[in-house]
Amino acid sequence: MVARLLHGLHTLRALAVAVLLLVVAAPVVSASELTPGPPEATGWRFAGMTVEPTNPAVGDVATVRFSVVDDEGTPLTGLRPVAALRPAATTSGARPDPVLIAVGRPLDDPGWYQVSLALNQAGRWWIDLEVTNDAGRTATTSHFVVVAPTLGTPPATTEAPLFLPGDSWGAYYRLDPDTGSLATLSGEDLLHAGNHWWLATTRLTPRGPVTPEYGGTWHLTVELSDGLSGRPLYAVDLGDIRASVYVGSADEPAISTSLAVAPDGSHLYLYWARQLGQGWLASVAIADAGTGEILLQRELTGAVVADVFWGRLDVSADGTRLVLAERTARSASQSGYRLTVLDAATLDTVAQHRRTVAPDDPLTACVLPYPGPAGAIPGADPLHYSLCMPRGSLSQPALVIWDPIAGAVVHQVSLAAVAGDAPQYVDGVAAPDGRHFYAVNTATRHVAEIDLLDGNLLRTANLAPDPGDPPSTFDRFFDWIFGWVAPQAAAGVLIEPGVTIAPDGSSLYLVPASSGSNPGDGVLVIDTDSLQVVGHLLAGQPVAGVLVTPTGHLVVREVGNADHDALSVLDPDGEMLLSLTLPGRGIRLGQGH
Repeated sequence: MVARLLHGLHTLRALAVAVLLLVVAAPVVSASELTPGPPEATGWRFAGMTVEPTNPAVGDVATVRFSVVDDEGTPLTGLRPVAALRPAATTSGARPDPVLIAVGRPLDDPGWYQVSLALNQAGRWWIDLEVTNDAGRTATTSHFVVVAPTLGTPPATTEAPLFLPGDSWGAYYRLDPDTGSLATLSGEDLLHAGNHWWLATTRLTPRGPVTPEYGGTWHLTVELSDGLSGRPLYAVDLGDIRASVYVGSADEPAISTSLAVAPDGSHLYLYWARQLGQGWLASVAIADAGTGEILLQRELTGAVVADVFWGRLDVSADGTRLVLAERTARSASQSGYRLTVLDAATLDTVAQHRRTVAPDDPLTACVLPYPGPAGAIPGADPLHYSLCMPRGSLSQPALVIWDPIAGAVVHQVSLAAVAGDAPQYVDGVAAPDGRHFYAVNTATRHVAEIDLLDGNLLRTANLAPDPGDPPSTFDRFFDWIFGWVAPQAAAGVLIEPGVTIAPDGSSLYLVPASSGSNPGDGVLVIDTDSLQVVGHLLAGQPVAGVLVTPTGHLVVREVGNADHDALSVLDPDGEMLLSLTLPGRGIRLGQGH
């Protein structure tokens, strides 16, 4: 349903309009302002409307308060308020589609209501309001507003935003799921500890000439900015690094990096590896997360011979150890890994396992897993889990539970029964308590529940719904207010992620994989106690990903037209609270936080 509302909505690219005055139009109930639908409620009128702030700029949230009374002046209770932010028409007779829709709420005073909408771009806008009662009677009004441009990144409107990777490298979207506030931030890596967010960008600046034969020297810095404000903080200076260039490249440095942050946010951990000739040398460092000052640095002993080399640095939940997983590729038939556990305070080596030519070792494909996910198992220190293809991309997926200190697989659970003939569609998620893992095939809709502590396969189920399932019911007034045109579905929509879980672990949310030219069909709700489908949200709508906020709300990425997609926020019962267009097609919900 939400995709129907958002089809054809204009993109949220800035309009750079330098008008600074707010023009307030007297609220007048008008049926002509909205698409024809159920009859207007004669005798209803809006009263006492206020819009704050009175002189808004990009990044502000417009709060609209108003009352609705009948022809005798009696306040009307039990109405549902909805607001839409629509660009002012630039040509005669044109009526642009809204870019943001928000559901409001009643206030304590009878007959009074409030709706909040984020003002994400400058320009001239209409705020279209509608109230509806249980019988379907409606009243509408519109309010004109001018939004001034803002220099720099607007600050966050919440302390718990969602960060979604954008449609270009080095860009993130910061989203407030309560208001629809959306800002674009620069950064390649997102770091989070406690209540603090950082965005980091690695810079490699050439020092002198670079050639394919002899490589070159690059100055390595890591720039940090604050995720809530977008304000630059500092740069960690790691100095000049001599390195080769990648085979087949004229000037791309053969340098790999990874970042991690201490659980308490006090320290930043940095890893970088460089190729010289055929060997790769790796280094790690500790920096003060408040200032960027390097506190300690060391180079790992021994070079690793590889054509391609990449690593990931993780911090244990208690902050005492670093786990460095490095993957190597020497040729199509030879690959391996190096696994190093370090003391997080001293950078001393606690354990190291080096198997650089080990294509049959399960950890070769699982220390840096594909398709993922992976993580530490709470309460089972030092165990980790990985959803991976233990013998390469052509094998069957498995859930591998491994010990980084021992450098060994503890349990390997085959997911062949879940994979069937479509192993590429196997996804999974760990329960919030860290005890269970749910592996799901988003194409065949098979699910398996696995005990992460002992590796036992507890249950399997087929989630295929009854073909006669009716579409989920959403408030019909969205249909007639904004119209509906069936969105043109793109073939092979990437489902990312295919499954996620409620904060209390009670429900799984599954996006069925695309089939032929049809993208995922809404979101299935699976009860984790019964492993049965108990709901089908947005049935019939093309969905390309879903995640859950810490409050249990769903953020759904829906497939729109050829220009842009949409994000919709639903409450845990599936009721739409907010929806907005995206500035591009490339948001990857699977990497959101």
